[in-house]
Amino acid sequence: MAVTLRQLDIFSSVVKSGSFSSAAKNLKLSQPAVSMAISQLETILGERVFDRVDRRLILNDRGRALLPLAVELCDRALEIELGPSNVPTHYIGSIKVGASSTIGNYLLPKIIGEFVRQHPRTDINLGSTNTERVLGDLYSFNIDIAFIEGISIRPELQALPWRNDKLVVVASPNHPLAKRPPKNIQELLQQPDWILRERGSGTRTIFESALKEHALNRPGYRGGPLV
Repeated sequence: MAVTLRQLDIFSSVVKSGSFSSAAKNLKLSQPAVSMAISQLETILGERVFDRVDRRLILNDRGRALLPLAVELCDRALEIELGPSNVPTHYIGSIKVGASSTIGNYLLPKIIGEFVRQHPRTDINLGSTNTERVLGDLYSFNIDIAFIEGISIRPELQALPWRNDKLVVVASPNHPLAKRPPKNIQELLQQPDWILRERGSGTRTIFESALKEHALNRPGYRGGPLV
């Protein structure tokens, strides 16, 4: 028995929609028909393309390797039907992206918006929260990729550098240090009031790590700058 384009098309639709029922609705098929097509595909391949975890479908390594080939074949078949003057986009599918707050609010929307405009058959879902929660979502397979500020606190996840950023301390124009730079780090640390991001934020973790060595010598220090 050979793999069919229909099975690959159904497989791609299940990946994009995230469930058999949603794929069935999009393809105007019954849910059993979609389930059977995936089962037949896995039987032909001799291995699963989805892991079933707590009634959720999670694309596994075999499925991730198959997806671009399936999309390519289905696109090529569509090109044949439409003719050379109506070639579809080369990018199709969906992806769930998680980002820490600054990246999710200020960097990714423009990048994702431009990509979707160029490739309208893609579906990118972006969620934004603090670094700790984003890494938790990635570890739990709730998202496909994460963009964070700072270091990864989970050694099980692979982290690659993307962009460099610079953190600075800001103050009210009426603050004494706004009129001149502090003489040294100790003078900065002696300021009584700080406004920081919540614990779990990558920005806060980087900030506290950078000051930790100096703060250890500060009288009354209890694990971080005063809030």
